[in-house]
Amino acid sequence: MVHTLVDSALKSKLPAADYPVISSAPYDARSQSVPASNVIVFVVGGATYEEAKELALSFNQGPELRVVLGGNMIHNSKSFLADIS
Repeated sequence: MVHTLVDSALKSKLPAADYPVISSAPYDARSQSVPASNVIVFVVGGATYEEAKELALSFNQGPELRVVLGGNMIHNSKSFLADIS
């Protein structure tokens, strides 16, 4: 899920009303033509190690793009299962 959202953000396919963009470059709200170079993902309720690994391996391949993952906490298997039960 997180991977899909970040991938859509990089392709400018997310609705601007739901996912606002902050940019110093000229921005056309109709076309969302500004390519993302820094993406901050904050997971309310906590992120998992798997999500962090997936984002790091998929998107942090070069200096032109940086993806940062944050959350209330980092879940392990016990905390994740306790949270959803």
